[in-house]
Amino acid sequence: MALALKITMDKEKIIFLTNHLYKLTLLFPKKEPLRYKMRELADEILIGVIKMNSLSVSNSSNSSFSSAAPLKKTEICEEEIIDNLDILDSFFNVAKEQNWVSLSDLEIIQSNYNELKKEVENQRIKKTNSQPSLVLGKIQKENETREGAPVSSAFPEEGGNSLEQSQREEEQRKEREKKKEEAILNERQEKILVFLKEQGRAQVWQVKQILPEVTKRTLRRDFENLLKKGIIERIGEKNNTFYQIKKS
Repeated sequence: MALALKITMDKEKIIFLTNHLYKLTLLFPKKEPLRYKMRELADEILIGVIKMNSLSVSNSSNSSFSSAAPLKKTEICEEEIIDNLDILDSFFNVAKEQNWVSLSDLEIIQSNYNELKKEVENQRIKKTNSQPSLVLGKIQKENETREGAPVSSAFPEEGGNSLEQSQREEEQRKEREKKKEEAILNERQEKILVFLKEQGRAQVWQVKQILPEVTKRTLRRDFENLLKKGIIERIGEKNNTFYQIKKS
């Protein structure tokens, strides 16, 4: 089975790749679960790519900071695609040990899916690198609106009180840092915090119930991020691990 096409985020090419996976898995034993699991994952990846492309068009048509919601949806979509690609890659490795089909055919399709994963990851890196400037731009705009002018100079005006000026600038700096921290919390993390405030404490599986579309792997990353920020704390261990809002 020749598959010379280099896979990119183009929808038609992903459909082409999905069709080849379907044809290849036809050679698996009929009652083999892997035959259907790999197809299901390929379908989920295709759906994810279509959704992500649609969101990318939406984001590009709105360059202002008001496009934060679509950006968050894109981030969730990217994480789901990567999770599905990781699982599919493991299934490919299992299939290669069974001698059901040509090893080279499996490796060709597997490598194309790996190329797709690299492309999604590269897009995430580019997006992550561009986000700080958006956050800072929003903060600066809010400061200018609130004060009626850009943030004051680090040097006090002639004849002014340098101590008061320094205190005011320190307060402004803290306010900017606070807004920056709030701005970089994604939508899932905000929902997690609301849930923890309502419940007092919770485990990952409980949060998964209110965010069924999000994988446990993604939720664990969110919890780790909130832990690093010092917003929540972990109590217990292993199966009795709970999270709660950090007490001041």
